[in-house]
Amino acid sequence: YGTPPKKIKVVGMPIDPKFLLRDRKRERNEARKVFTILMMGGGEGAGKMEEIIEEVKDQKLKVKIIVICGRNKKLEIRLKKNLHRYHFPLRVYGFTDKVKELMAESDVIVTKAGPGTIAEALAMNLPIIITDWLPGQEEGNVEYVVKTGVGRVNKDPRRVVEILKEFQNEAVLKEIKTKIKQASRPHAAIDIAKLILSYA
Repeated sequence: YGTPPKKIKVVGMPIDPKFLLRDRKRERNEARKVFTILMMGGGEGAGKMEEIIEEVKDQKLKVKIIVICGRNKKLEIRLKKNLHRYHFPLRVYGFTDKVKELMAESDVIVTKAGPGTIAEALAMNLPIIITDWLPGQEEGNVEYVVKTGVGRVNKDPRRVVEILKEFQNEAVLKEIKTKIKQASRPHAAIDIAKLILSYA
């Protein structure tokens, strides 16, 4: 658009530096724990999370699921009421400030295409499955996930569960995590601050 290239600095999406801290307990327990899925739908709890959980149940996946419902109180209440229906451990949260800790114990994240969530997930080395996005403003985030190979995109709950099965393959997971390391810019907030201070 006519801006001189020397005036543009591609630094990355700034996120809270707490997402840079590796969880040593997770690393110790990683080999012996159940494959854990973190599901988020942004602040409004969007993205067919309940339908995906039902599909996991129907296909009898051996997993653990953590769900963050955000402000979707109806979904939170419904899931908590029906915990007994599921053959796998299911933990349900409403709006929470424990996202970093929940990401640290997860193997994969199923989420809408919010830019902050994607950047945080990449910093935590989490493969991503995008199930929903806002038209226009989040479409570029979907393209980014596909282009960089850090995850998959699908709105169909049955297909999402097929992708989850694929991600349970250690070789597939390792390949995606290699791409995550190439794409992630976890130090963006610090790099931005340093860049600003360099102009002082």
